[in-house]
Amino acid sequence: MTYKFFPACSLLVLKDDAGEQLFKLEQQSKLVKANFIKGGQRFIQVYPEYNLIITPHCLYTLQGKLIEEGDFSFVRAEEYHSFLVLFQQNPYQQSQIDSVWLWNGKEVVWHKPLQNIIFSEKYIALLQDCCWLIYTSKGKYTGRKIQTNFPIRIYGDMLVSDAVGCHNVYRIPEGKLIMQKQQLVKIASNGDFAIGVNLQCEAFVWHNGKTYSFNNVEFAEVIDKARIFYTKPAFQKGYDAYLYDFPDKPFVKNADLILFDKNNHNLLIVKDEIIRSYRTASNPIC
Repeated sequence: MTYKFFPACSLLVLKDDAGEQLFKLEQQSKLVKANFIKGGQRFIQVYPEYNLIITPHCLYTLQGKLIEEGDFSFVRAEEYHSFLVLFQQNPYQQSQIDSVWLWNGKEVVWHKPLQNIIFSEKYIALLQDCCWLIYTSKGKYTGRKIQTNFPIRIYGDMLVSDAVGCHNVYRIPEGKLIMQKQQLVKIASNGDFAIGVNLQCEAFVWHNGKTYSFNNVEFAEVIDKARIFYTKPAFQKGYDAYLYDFPDKPFVKNADLILFDKNNHNLLIVKDEIIRSYRTASNPIC
């Protein structure tokens, strides 16, 4: 026989050949009384910090109140902000998620069937019937729908739909498509900057609500920690570098090499066999 004890909620799980049994421990004078709650279970999972007990067929609070009945045999639990997210895995293909519960410690905020789910710092995106539904990190529906079956990425308020060689970029707060059919897309980690390059060698930059365009660009990259981006003009060997905040004016043209020194937070630019170093620890480029 083995056991698991949860002192924060005085719960004890005993496991023997008959399965797992759950007891509530109660101090009585010099003795400890074990009050039987549930037994004969294939598994019992206890999450004291989220006031939740999971058995194969039921969800309970730590006080034993029934929350919901169902098949929880293949449930996987993960923490997200102040929630516990329960993923119902397909019993025949456990990499596939059939439905999800969002539990806040008091109630199920929602329980929805789905095909895929993406979490970011600000949003939760659910894929249902070839459409991504966007919720806030608090579980409230934003009213935004992205009509695509392709995988997505979320950076701050920016959402990227990824098809091979055809990326679309959306702003979630406005529900607005800001770039479409881009061969290459690079996004700042906080979502305040995006650059895309299409098959016609046209580049489009979005920053703080403004859009800029460039011609004859075959490649682009961002160095987020330095808050710069650089492009490689078509039919040219060198690179042009720009600040996020000044995307219409390069501060370096035709550089041979652009690197970021992660150890010293320096931006290194090589041009005409001269290495220039720019400090980026507090302000990107001075």
